[in-house]
Amino acid sequence: MSSTDSSQALIRFDAVVKHYRQRQGLSGVRIARAVDGVGLAIDAGETLGLVGESGCGKSTLARLALKLEAPSAGRVLFEGADLALADAAALNAYRRSVQAVFQDPFSSLNPRMRCGEIVAEPLVIRGGRSRREIDSEVTSVLEKVGLPADSPKRFAHQFSGGQRQRIAIARALVLRPRLVVLDEPISALDVSIRAQILNLLAALKADYGVAYLFIAHDLHAVAALSDRIAVMYLGEIVETGPADQVAAAPRHPYTRMLFAATTADMPSSVAAVGVAPKGEPPSAFAPPAGCRFHPRCPLAQDQCRYEAPLPRALYGHTIACHFA
Repeated sequence: MSSTDSSQALIRFDAVVKHYRQRQGLSGVRIARAVDGVGLAIDAGETLGLVGESGCGKSTLARLALKLEAPSAGRVLFEGADLALADAAALNAYRRSVQAVFQDPFSSLNPRMRCGEIVAEPLVIRGGRSRREIDSEVTSVLEKVGLPADSPKRFAHQFSGGQRQRIAIARALVLRPRLVVLDEPISALDVSIRAQILNLLAALKADYGVAYLFIAHDLHAVAALSDRIAVMYLGEIVETGPADQVAAAPRHPYTRMLFAATTADMPSSVAAVGVAPKGEPPSAFAPPAGCRFHPRCPLAQDQCRYEAPLPRALYGHTIACHFA
């Protein structure tokens, strides 16, 4: 599923910017360009995978989607409505419609609450349901995520890491949201458990008709779960496209670098192109002029040093690169 008409998207980031000001010395201020002009759309029922190195702005974009942060510029629209203009009732409805599952199931669950209370808490806060209705919904969602019948009575420390993440997923789904932000949901889990959680997320997507913004470092997991992949570098989106195509034939040099670093069976036509990066990512406080990837790019030419590439359609992808 692709967002061919972004005006009909479930959520849309429209030239979104998020800058952070940091005091430097007694009177100086420097600005971190965490998200810089991002345009993305996610359709109802779609999974968009978001990948990139640490510090590229993925989690900042997640916080913007959850309205934990407000953009410095640009707009975040939900079903066509600008969240910056939403009144209290619309914001309450939005927060019911957008939930999150975070990276660490060990710290995201209250150790003083039983599992049933943790999952029921969003329903209790929203109100309007009897205790019997809440208990019934909690029982149903815990069964959906594959937890045993006695789970509601147990505390978080009595569960394994994978089971704790299932509790976090149940808590996110109990309000039957339209969108769930999955911020590194499997990175803290044992390798043997990750496939189980991915299979669970895929099954729940079908059962609940929910859309996912799936942020992860595990490119294999992103490719397996996602409908589309967006690749982020230093606050900007450098490539988007259907997940299978981006994984099999990445076009941007940075995307190639990411997949080559984690995939042993890269297609020879891709692996043959220089993919080894030079040095470390630049600081978000001082991004390079022109293409932000050019100091590390094996394909960089003079044009890349002074002219920022505009996104263009190529082989079914959208790529911000002069020489892709």
